[in-house]
Amino acid sequence: MPPHCCVPRCTSSKRKKSCSGQTFHRFPKDPVLCREWIHKIRRDPGRHFKINVHTKVCSDHFTEESFLKTLVGMRKLKKGAVPTLFAWTDSHVRPARRSIVRGTTSHAITAVVEEDVQQVDVNSNELSAAPPHPDHDYAELPPPLEE
Repeated sequence: MPPHCCVPRCTSSKRKKSCSGQTFHRFPKDPVLCREWIHKIRRDPGRHFKINVHTKVCSDHFTEESFLKTLVGMRKLKKGAVPTLFAWTDSHVRPARRSIVRGTTSHAITAVVEEDVQQVDVNSNELSAAPPHPDHDYAELPPPLEE
């Protein structure tokens, strides 16, 4: 079975001709380092994801400093290397955050009610006795309680 990358949103596989220069790497046997790989690739071992000898991560997720070149010219991972390059950390993939534009703060709110413009003071406890719409009385103040 040709290896493929287990990282979410990665489509690298040995079957693809475009991935011919890639290498695929097994998860480390060290449990602490293995947990760090799992955390970095954002996967949770369970029913749908099990780590075995066929579970691999492609070389696209490692920096060039993570590799050693052998005398024969092969690329091997350095001890303790952790995958760090992902689609969700790439600045080109993620859209820029929208900025929040805030106007000047004012203690008065302007309300438009049936072609009238009224100033309502936020700090005052007084409410308008006139309902916003003549057909509805939901904005009227309740009658005062009698003792």
